[in-house]
Amino acid sequence: MASLTLTDGTATLAEGTDKVLVLGALSINLDAATLDLQNNGLIVNYSGTSPLATLTGYIASAYTTVGATHWQGTGLTSSWAAYDPAGATGLGIIENHQGGSNAYSTFLGESVGSSSILIRYTHDGDANLDGKVDGGEIALTSTE
Repeated sequence: MASLTLTDGTATLAEGTDKVLVLGALSINLDAATLDLQNNGLIVNYSGTSPLATLTGYIASAYTTVGATHWQGTGLTSSWAAYDPAGATGLGIIENHQGGSNAYSTFLGESVGSSSILIRYTHDGDANLDGKVDGGEIALTSTE
């Protein structure tokens, strides 16, 4: 789709790790709307200025905690992450073009380029969004 604008309510991508929503732009009204990726992915192929900060803000808004449960806010969420009893999953996000090259030429079966933002349900600490966490990523995300 060229773009998706959510002004209120919740839009949910059907579950199944083989699904990916591909958009040219995404707009979410954080006062009243939510996009639930469940256990899937999202690619935003943009032109012009990168929407990375905006998309990251949508994820941060959704991560809101109610009681002991995360992923209860509006924005870009994963109901699978909300129901993860270990709390070890969430939505990861990267700009495909990093350090002078692209991280991926295809992502979740879709072609991507230097103007692609990649988002997926994954394990916490999965810095490259490959669906797993290895030693290099643990060192990369460590605060100590």
